[in-house]
Formats: sequence, structure tokens, C-alpha cells
Amino acid sequence: MGFLFQKLAAVLLLVADLLARKPAPAPLVALYLALRWRCIVSWKADVHYPFNIRLGAGTIIPGRCTLIASGDGISIGKRVELHEGSYLHCQGGSISVGDETAIGPYVVIYGGGGVFIGTFCGIATHTAIVSTSHVADRSDVPIRAQGSREAAVNIADDVWVGMHCSVAMGVTIGEGSILGAGTVLLRSVEPRSVVVGVPGGVVRTR
Repeated sequence: MGFLFQKLAAVLLLVADLLARKPAPAPLVALYLALRWRCIVSWKADVHYPFNIRLGAGTIIPGRCTLIASGDGISIGKRVELHEGSYLHCQGGSISVGDETAIGPYVVIYGGGGVFIGTFCGIATHTAIVSTSHVADRSDVPIRAQGSREAAVNIADDVWVGMHCSVAMGVTIGEGSILGAGTVLLRSVEPRSVVVGVPGGVVRTR
């Protein structure tokens, strides 16, 4: 009986997770979010765990955009623009985007360690913001079997991140800073920094 009870409990948990992940057809999920938060959500958007999502009034979620709000969920402020192909995945953590921020096409954000983006920011196309990293300390165990590390990414207000940038876990970008196109940012930078290069370095202060 104990074995059967464990199997039944596992099946019920799986069903509960599936219902939380996709509780209804995409058009109904889009309608729920649009009415609940007074915003625009395309019925083509791929939304997982919609009850873990908070959207500000006037925000736009287009088609071919993916939001996976597992863990602590996704919080998006007022009048935020998410463009086609943007991909936000909490990975059990959280993602927060402030008011009036624009997330460009095909931007990828992984929130396992927490990603916090301020107001009036611009994140340009094909940028990756990652708050986790694989552990690779051992050579006798496959990297994918060694787990991961997490550290929050904090992007302050009025930050412009150019196209094709990469922002690593644990990084803080100070208010009013600019990352030039193609920058790979591995370390935190002070407010109003202008950063370029691989790895990114401060070339001047605004």
C-alpha cells in the first residue's frame, strides 16, 4: 500500500504542476492576463505558470514571446515593451522588470539567481542576461551533473544595454550606464559608466 500511495502522490503532483504550468489554452491564458492586469497579451505568446505573473497596466506581450514563471515568478511594470522572440525563464528564481523598460527582440533572461531590471531601461536585441552558471570544478564528472551556482543580476534605472551583449551572474550595473554593442560584462560597474569590450571595461563616465 505504501508503494502505491507514493506512486499516486507522485502522479497527483505531476498533474498539479502541469495544470499550474498550462492551466488553459493559450487564448484563454492571454485573455485572463489581459483582463487581470489591463495590458495587451497576444494569444500566440507562450506563457507558463500564468498565476505567477504580474503585469503593469499598458504593458505589451507580443506573439512568439515566451514567459516561464516557475519559482518566485515574473513581475513586469507599467508600459513595458517585450518584443518578438524575447525569452524570460525564471528557472525557479525570479525576474523583475521596472516601468517603461523595453526588452528587445530575442533577448534571453534566465532568473535562477534573480534578475532585477529598473525603470526606463533599454535591453537591445539578442542580449543574454544570466543569473546562474554551471559548476565545473571536477573533471571526472560531466559538467551538467555538477549542479549550478546562482547570483543575482541587478540593473539599475535608465540603463542602456546594446545589441548582442552578455551580462553574467552577480553583476550590478549602476544607474545611467551604457553597455556598447557586443560587450561581455563580467564585473559590476558604477553609475553612469560607459562600458565596451570583451570582457567589458569602463572607457568613460557620463
